[in-house]
Amino acid sequence: MGTNGTNGADARFGPWGEPFAAITYGESGVGKSLDAYKAIGFWSVVLCMPGGAKPALAVCGFRPRVQEIHDLDQGLAFFQHLGTLKPHERPLGVIWDDYTLQIEATATKLLTVYGDSDGRMKGDNSFRYYGAIKSRIEATVAASVWSGVHVIANGHMTKPEDVDGVHLKGGPKVVPRKAVNAIPHAFHTVLRAGVDPQTAMAERSKSSGGTVALGSGGPALEERMLWKGVYHCQHNHEYHEKDRHDIFRATSPMNLGEGMRLAGYLLPRPTGLEWMDGAVQSISDVLASSGRDQERAVLRQARDVLLGRYPEYLVAWTLQDARDRYELKRDRYAALRAL
Repeated sequence: MGTNGTNGADARFGPWGEPFAAITYGESGVGKSLDAYKAIGFWSVVLCMPGGAKPALAVCGFRPRVQEIHDLDQGLAFFQHLGTLKPHERPLGVIWDDYTLQIEATATKLLTVYGDSDGRMKGDNSFRYYGAIKSRIEATVAASVWSGVHVIANGHMTKPEDVDGVHLKGGPKVVPRKAVNAIPHAFHTVLRAGVDPQTAMAERSKSSGGTVALGSGGPALEERMLWKGVYHCQHNHEYHEKDRHDIFRATSPMNLGEGMRLAGYLLPRPTGLEWMDGAVQSISDVLASSGRDQERAVLRQARDVLLGRYPEYLVAWTLQDARDRYELKRDRYAALRAL
């Protein structure tokens, strides 16, 4: 394992000298888990409930190492064990899939400790119950962030609301609701996952027999219909969103892997897919040197070339990374260039 020659840190961590720690949240099915598998899944351990790792095999063609866990106590035990290992014995990262479901499972388990026979709590037991959940959330987040490996967690979303006269931002879904702040503050990157607004509008129009003219600043419809997931990241008073690496913007492609690479992290491709790096960079360079009206033609030409060599799922993955690498680089300083 190499070092960067300046501070002895693992070279995979690039200029930061420490791992990437992120949580993504949104509605079920928008692509959060799959994006994490594409980024680091091949070299990582996946903490999940049964069936949680199926997207990796279905779309990426590999079966990740899985450690099934059912609540926060089991997750904390895993990270505590990870901390006892030497750096070369640890995986590249850990994907904590459906973290918020495990919070809910923990809350249900604790009801048997603090609640009476019908699940109700009386007196101080209510405070002890919520305190026990909150402390477990804080402990697992801290243990994962300090584990010495990349950590990508994901979960369901809770929307902004007022609780007992206090306005609470939307963010990862937690129990108790007021504990929503315990998760985002510890992670370096917090992204709200969704569907590209223009794609959603186009799909609604198409289903009703109409057409939609995309704005001049939007990506080509044909491209977004293939990869419609996006991340939202901007300072606001409604949702927890941030990125200490300054890569993701108000609306960015759903691609943690390319975001991490742009930030300087060294992410190896899965064994046997090393060729993807060269192909992604070449296609991205052509997209950057072509006009916006040529993007679809560039991707179509690259698709036809790659289909003669590789299966469709790898071609789609390659084209997505190329398109997203180009967009992330283009958008990073777009506001500066627009002055």
